[in-house]
Amino acid sequence: MELFSYDVGGLNEIETCISDFKSKCPENPSSILALVFTSYDDAANIGDFTRHLSSACPGIIIAGCTTSAAIRSGGYSEGTTTVSFLVFERTKVKTEILDLGLFSQAKAAKKLLTTAVLTKDLAGVCLLMTLKSLDNMYPFGKAFSSLFHDIPVFGGSADSSFSIWPRAGKEYTYVFTDEFITEQGVLALFFSGKDLHVFADAYLGWKPLGREYTVTKTDGNLTVMEIADKPASMLYEKYIGVNQGDKLFESLLAFPYVLSRHGRLIARAPQRFFAEGSVKFAADIHEGEKVRLSYGDPTAMLNGVKQRSADMMDFAPQAILLISCVSRLLYLHDEVNGELSLYQAIAPTAGFYAFGEILRFPEHKDLEMMNNTLLAIGLREGEPIKKEGEKKEKKVYNASKGFGDERLSLVRGLANFVSVTSRELEEANEKLMRLANEDRLTEIMNRGASEETFKRQISGLKGDEKIAVIIFDIDNFKKVNDTFGHEVGDDVLKYVAATLRKSVRTDASRESCDYFGRWGGEEFLVILPYQDAAAGALVAERIRKNIAATAVLPDGRNITVSLGVSVGRAGDQMDEVYKKADAALYEAKGNGKNQVRLAPDSLK
Repeated sequence: MELFSYDVGGLNEIETCISDFKSKCPENPSSILALVFTSYDDAANIGDFTRHLSSACPGIIIAGCTTSAAIRSGGYSEGTTTVSFLVFERTKVKTEILDLGLFSQAKAAKKLLTTAVLTKDLAGVCLLMTLKSLDNMYPFGKAFSSLFHDIPVFGGSADSSFSIWPRAGKEYTYVFTDEFITEQGVLALFFSGKDLHVFADAYLGWKPLGREYTVTKTDGNLTVMEIADKPASMLYEKYIGVNQGDKLFESLLAFPYVLSRHGRLIARAPQRFFAEGSVKFAADIHEGEKVRLSYGDPTAMLNGVKQRSADMMDFAPQAILLISCVSRLLYLHDEVNGELSLYQAIAPTAGFYAFGEILRFPEHKDLEMMNNTLLAIGLREGEPIKKEGEKKEKKVYNASKGFGDERLSLVRGLANFVSVTSRELEEANEKLMRLANEDRLTEIMNRGASEETFKRQISGLKGDEKIAVIIFDIDNFKKVNDTFGHEVGDDVLKYVAATLRKSVRTDASRESCDYFGRWGGEEFLVILPYQDAAAGALVAERIRKNIAATAVLPDGRNITVSLGVSVGRAGDQMDEVYKKADAALYEAKGNGKNQVRLAPDSLK
């Protein structure tokens, strides 16, 4: 495999480019893919260019998109067209382009998946999309999740040479082949061959800043209306000092939102502010997700790419496709050549700047749309070639050369200060919350937290849903204190709490877990969500047996508990459910203690 890249200013320069390529092209290739990344903003010019290229090079496969800047040979170029010829020895490439004005996204995704599944020896899939097709990536993510997990899927969104945010919807972006062009579509490239190896990697570089907030209201997939029940613009207005009417995009380049999905930190770039305080982002954010502001430290970002490129070097590619977010270019300016040149030192590079980057991470099967990210896709036919005695030197980019301004050290120091103090405040708040809700002796919920949980669980019941409630206390506890002292009494209370913790469901990651707390003195409360009287009686009996199973008193005797069980239903009040359980508890104590009793109406 070989890669040959050219900057072509216009139609009159194509012949020079093609002549040079033909003089260097290996003989008898299995396929030749011409990747065209152009700043042309109209379909007619693009069509003329691809037809001219196809006519001059019969049999080549042409695929491309519009972009604000193309990537070639370790650098970027704006306002031009780049043609990169990928010449394969044993790999086959085919393309499929769909107009989403004719296909729904779900049907288009299914059609492309079918092609992928039917492609023999499929090794990788590249998806190029237009801006108008980005509003909902879900069908594509869902469809390609069923593709074999070891097949990389990567790509990006076409961008406009007039890349000014907020976008007014007037910019045209295209994906195209030599036969078809669309401003509302998707272009898929299918790479197949037993000898083709693909390595896909992603690097962000932005770091979380400040505390975490929950997204509480959205409008569709891209617009966040409220965060922590306040207008989404609040974070930018309060912490960054950016208001409506400011040059939002330029001001916020360094501060995208970040969130975690499947253990990966991904960014969301703000695209547009609305008068009511909602914010439109360049990729999806969902209700319930937790977001933070983030900041970009150019020096750390570029040195981070240097570290990441080591994995690519180990892969030993013959060519590297780079798909980078346009925000990296606008933020880092010419210093992006630093991160691009690191990959060029490993293998010839080609690519483009995108409005959003697409990758299926190895940790999960779904496609992810990202912002602010640099994708590096290594391609190699056959096994790595390592010549004996030859050691490939890795060029190290010294980011400090481009960013030596001492003000950046101040920015990094302030950002680190904010991050550390935010973390300390979060830890302090968590500790205060724990102290406010936790019984200090037994380290389980106290009376106040137990009541709040009780009320919340009762009020949340709908339809036929139920909860089982257990009230129990320690038999003859006053005698324990009188006989052995309060220190032993405290040990008994801690023993009961520890045994209780082992007797109920405590895994918060499950669909439902149980709640328990110290109700007062030697009395304890247990709440079993979505359980009926029979389940409540079963758990109560388990608690009774487990507590009585161990000799905990100084004289070698066991302790016992008496338990009452009631059931809460939709519309019930906490007090009435508690009183029924409490009455059942006193019935158990009156009948000899060390037993479980059900409230009379629990089995209804």
